[in-house]
Amino acid sequence: MKNTLLLLIFVLVLPSITFAQRSGSFSSQPKNYQLTVNANVKGYSVLIDGQGIKGNQATIEAGSHTVTVRASGYFDWQQNVNVNSNQTITANLQPREYQLSIDANVNSYSVLIDGQGIKGNRTSVEPGTHTVTVRANGYFDWQQTINLTGNQTVYATLQPIEYNLTINSNIRGAKVFINGNPQGMTSFSDNLKPGSYSIRVTEFGYQDFNATVNLNQNREIYANLEPAFARILVKFPANLLNSKDKGASSKVEIYVDGNRQNGHSFQVNPGQHTIQVITGGFSVEQKFNFQPGRDYTIEPSLGLSIK
Repeated sequence: MKNTLLLLIFVLVLPSITFAQRSGSFSSQPKNYQLTVNANVKGYSVLIDGQGIKGNQATIEAGSHTVTVRASGYFDWQQNVNVNSNQTITANLQPREYQLSIDANVNSYSVLIDGQGIKGNRTSVEPGTHTVTVRANGYFDWQQTINLTGNQTVYATLQPIEYNLTINSNIRGAKVFINGNPQGMTSFSDNLKPGSYSIRVTEFGYQDFNATVNLNQNREIYANLEPAFARILVKFPANLLNSKDKGASSKVEIYVDGNRQNGHSFQVNPGQHTIQVITGGFSVEQKFNFQPGRDYTIEPSLGLSIK
């Protein structure tokens, strides 16, 4: 009877023990899931909780894990992932450098990035704000600040170095020549490249104004034109003067446009004038158009011979 009672107790307790053992074994087993890590670049490597994996897939326990993705030329990408099922994540890596190209509207230019010269017109630069400077002989520096967030091409439009040259004169409308080429009239103003220039200002009846200008800044030239007189000499043939009167020559009167001249040599403004010579009872006059800067000789005769 006693043995029967013990057997009955054993039979009743055994299922409970077996069930408890099975339950404990099932609850203690960790759950594993497959984690796939993709990226926006090629040739990347993956670390999970600091440990590298082969390829981009790994079977890991459920829970929180730190995923790190690395690739040459890119900043590390890192993210905490709570794995509770099979999962795929995509890492968006940011490049450590972008390619920056600089084109310009001139030839033979040089480029500086943040004050440092580069070779050619292309270089790799870290993302962020940078100052680009472009230089070329005969042009003002071009400079611009850019925010580099990707591969970028910058176009620099350089402005030629020019200075203003203004030419005025006391005779408005006088002709202006620069390096021998007609450029207009006074008042004259134009922007020219730096350098040496030959300036000539001319007007009929006036002496030319000439100057050489080294244009390395804005310049203003004032041309003061002087009248270009015609020079006249009056000669008297001996046969027209009284040889017995030693002062006969001084008794000759010369008039220009009705104004008596002192002596036999004088100047007149260019243009038409009436010349009159009176000696004793002899008087002769003639109109003549005198050219600026020329020398004239008047020889009275029965008429006037003007050469």
